[in-house]
Amino acid sequence: MDRRDIIVSREVPDLVRERLRRTRPLPPSLDLDWQVEGRDGTGPKTEIPWVRVHDRALSPSATVGWYAVYLFNARGDPLYLSIGHGSTEWTGVDFRPRPVSELLDMPA
Repeated sequence: MDRRDIIVSREVPDLVRERLRRTRPLPPSLDLDWQVEGRDGTGPKTEIPWVRVHDRALSPSATVGWYAVYLFNARGDPLYLSIGHGSTEWTGVDFRPRPVSELLDMPA
């Protein structure tokens, strides 16, 4: 589990950041503040570790906004690329689903 944490929180995000640096500059209208974050759980380990690519202003956390996310299964293979969004909210104790009305109002 320690090795999985290093892969998900450091190694894969570093590889994605390097790939983003090599990408051609986007037109000014699409110039986003790309960030990369990997998580293997906050506190206890999560069953599905993930690495997300997001714009800092549009998605300051995984519970807010839309982003591209790499999802690993519990063993670390295979890897899926998906579009994710903040559909839950951290209460300080657990994650609670956001109301559907709030999800429909999220900026794209």
